[in-house]
Amino acid sequence: GGGAVANPGLWSASQFVTVGGTSSFATAVDRTGVPDAAPEAVYQSYVFASNGVGQRLSVDVPVTDGTYFVRLHFAEANITSGGGQRRFDILLQDVVRQANFDVFARGGNARFKAVTSDL
Repeated sequence: GGGAVANPGLWSASQFVTVGGTSSFATAVDRTGVPDAAPEAVYQSYVFASNGVGQRLSVDVPVTDGTYFVRLHFAEANITSGGGQRRFDILLQDVVRQANFDVFARGGNARFKAVTSDL
């Protein structure tokens, strides 16, 4: 969500966000157990949508036609207890690829725990 991170071939800044806000936090992120974990700064800056059903955030990454592996990286910075408080669907090209994704629950009900979703 924030500024560029080392090795821009792997990690992109929020320059591709078309709908949504950005924010960040300074708390350390537990990246243990995450395959090919991103640099900590990737998790510490994020893009968000307004709260509520039907709200969206959108990212438009300009790529050539082809087949791609997409791994999204997340860390929950705000929920402090109980999964299910913030769930969202992940769509690629307007197709739901992950329904009801819950970063907090995926991280073992832990705050500041890195998690991924492979699409």
